[in-house]
Amino acid sequence: MPHADVERYPREQIHRPSREEQDFGNAWAHKFLIRGNTNGVLLRGKTVCVKDNIAVAEVPQFFGTDAIPAWTPNSDATVVRRTLDAGADIVGTAICENFCNSTSSFTSAQGTVHNPYAEGYSAGGSTSGGSALVGGGLVDIAIGADQGGSIRVPSSFCGCTYVTVCSKDLY
Repeated sequence: MPHADVERYPREQIHRPSREEQDFGNAWAHKFLIRGNTNGVLLRGKTVCVKDNIAVAEVPQFFGTDAIPAWTPNSDATVVRRTLDAGADIVGTAICENFCNSTSSFTSAQGTVHNPYAEGYSAGGSTSGGSALVGGGLVDIAIGADQGGSIRVPSSFCGCTYVTVCSKDLY
């Protein structure tokens, strides 16, 4: 497994947000900054959050559960590397529902994610945190994973457009 290029893409200020730093209840799993390639064109100037089931080296992953301890990968998922190569800044990981197995937004052991338009209402799931952050205008793009509606449901609940990218030539 390839190790992340942390010299080219250093990870800055990785931390679990305090209550005061949270948005829409508990949308953030971790906040940090990884600055994208300044020569990247496709996503230059865009901010991205990544669902908490996609590997980002040095960032603990909860998978929305407390049934197992958080896992800290030492490599980046390909989509993370390509996003950085394309010029985007990754600003954090977003909460997902318990083992990505719910279309609600209250099953994550890390806390409930509220709809960005109506507190107390569902943001959908399982990519609840990412959809709330995009729908609420705090990030430009959320990268998630869809097994049975995990992007489609929260996108529709939070007023987002989802795009499926099936290309090996992202940039």
